[in-house]
Amino acid sequence: MRDQTTIVEVLSAFVRVHSDPAFRETNNSDDTSEPSTDRQHDATNNVSAVSHPPTDVQAVITVIGRLPIRQNGSLITAHLTGSRLRGVHFERANLIGADLTSTDMMDAWLAEANLTNANLIDANLTNANLLKANLMRAKFIGANLSQATMIEATLVGVRMIQADLHGAHLTLSDASKASFHGANMQGSVLQFTNLTEAVLSSADMRNVTFIDAKTARADFERTDLAGALLFGVDLSEALNLTQEQIDAAHGDKDTLLPPGLQTPKRWL
Repeated sequence: MRDQTTIVEVLSAFVRVHSDPAFRETNNSDDTSEPSTDRQHDATNNVSAVSHPPTDVQAVITVIGRLPIRQNGSLITAHLTGSRLRGVHFERANLIGADLTSTDMMDAWLAEANLTNANLIDANLTNANLLKANLMRAKFIGANLSQATMIEATLVGVRMIQADLHGAHLTLSDASKASFHGANMQGSVLQFTNLTEAVLSSADMRNVTFIDAKTARADFERTDLAGALLFGVDLSEALNLTQEQIDAAHGDKDTLLPPGLQTPKRWL
């Protein structure tokens, strides 16, 4: 098992180093052959324009994603902190407990990946595909998940505190006991999403679609619900909702409110 741990550490180090555009540029500069069209294009448009990791990096990523799980259910943890992995393919990968802090995974493919207990603090997952991914108890504090697809994902206990989720799709996902405190969720879609006991306090949820979402004991303290769509939502057990918040949102006769709050006339 010690040898396997060493292998994972070596592979992780390879990804961290070789995914760095500065390293690739320096390595290419040592080549005395005539620059290729692609390299000339990168030089003109900056290496940040590259939308996929180099072939060798993707190959190593694939190996890491197929690491065997121990009999006790744990995984030898990959440490990919700060790696540049835009457009990487991590479908169905085993990334339990992986350290992906500050990793750039814009446009990444993580459908059905297992990221249970993973650390993605300050990671960039803009436009990432996390369809049916398992993100249970993962940490996305301060991460950028704008326009990300998390349809049917498992988000139980996930921590997305102060994360950017504007325009993200969480339809049919299970986000029970998740924390979205202070998150930017403008225009995100939470249709049929399970938000039971979720923390939504101080989140910017303007124009969010909550249609038929479950919100029992969800905390809405100081949540901005201006323009939010609450059609068919049962808010009767929601916590810390105010009349001002309800008046700023949109609902209908099927929207149930907590005791003491009145249905706005324009909803009827």
